[in-house]
Amino acid sequence: ASKETKIDDIEETVSGIETDINALADAVAKEGTENYTATEAEDVISRIRACQTGNSLTFALVTDIHYGSTDKQYGLLDTSCPYMLDHTIKNINYVSKFVHYDFLVNLGDNTDGDLAPSQNKALDDVVNKKLGLLKIPYLFSAGNHDTNIYYNNGSNTRTPSEMYAYGYSMMTRTKSRPGTYGNDWYLDLDELGIRIISLSVNYTYRYRFSGEADLQTWLETVLDSDKINIIFTHLSMISSQNWNGTAPNRAKYPRNAVSAFVENGGTVIQLCGHSHADYSFETPWLCVFSNCTKFFQSDLSISQWEAITGNDELGIVNPERVEGEASEDCWTTVIVNPELGTIDFIRFGAGNDRHYTFDVVNDE
Repeated sequence: ASKETKIDDIEETVSGIETDINALADAVAKEGTENYTATEAEDVISRIRACQTGNSLTFALVTDIHYGSTDKQYGLLDTSCPYMLDHTIKNINYVSKFVHYDFLVNLGDNTDGDLAPSQNKALDDVVNKKLGLLKIPYLFSAGNHDTNIYYNNGSNTRTPSEMYAYGYSMMTRTKSRPGTYGNDWYLDLDELGIRIISLSVNYTYRYRFSGEADLQTWLETVLDSDKINIIFTHLSMISSQNWNGTAPNRAKYPRNAVSAFVENGGTVIQLCGHSHADYSFETPWLCVFSNCTKFFQSDLSISQWEAITGNDELGIVNPERVEGEASEDCWTTVIVNPELGTIDFIRFGAGNDRHYTFDVVNDE
């Protein structure tokens, strides 16, 4: 059956989810976790605190939620578990009572993007409203599924700025690149010597950056040699680093800018989602991929993994997820210490902690 026949009335469906949001809000207010994740939460809090030395940036990271069109409970499709996102939110909320989060970062793919415009927008609003219950400053970087581009062979497609206006409205401190309607932005944390930059990979079409030479020029201006530059992109701008070797259109323009900046001694750390796995590259600059927050892992063929350069040596982790155990959940706390030149990824649930170093920026 088509997705349309499985959703008799999207407004009624969303209304049912809205009721759950109210119930989730009550659960969040009680500051509890799922019983079987309580031990995991205490352990994660301890590991985070061990990394928070000196003046550091700490944020919670989610990516590839793929909510809505994989929701069995609400009749949208016949896979996955929608309440897993609720568990994630309750767990982040609990940890945040003991660990200060500067931001909640979402690296994209809130839904599958394969429903009609009004349906996809409604479901994305649900995701953002649920995440908004955490009351943590929110940062969003659009992924390739973050329009309804996968609906009806790409017809009647909306841009992320139309589809995700609610999510973008949650970001109040960012400075947007002119003409991108909030899709590309940066944010300065002057007290830490950090600049966060986000580049949408879904600008008017999936797998497309927002410009050509104009994007390169803007990025050359925004990259700051006096700061640590943390770049959020759903996919890497180096195609051989992505699952299935996915090459975003116009990727050479931001790649040119970042490559020249790094060659001239600039510090760049890039954080990506998309591949539904944990792995990283340390050259030509540090690029770290994080596993999906959605419960079910993708069934990936060997050819798709082999498309990633050095896949046999990277130690790619595609962790097992078990419903009713801590591994059903998967999100990360990222701690950046600009003085020590360290960045730590502390995993709640499925997967492992990871530690990296980078060149400290000399401000003398």
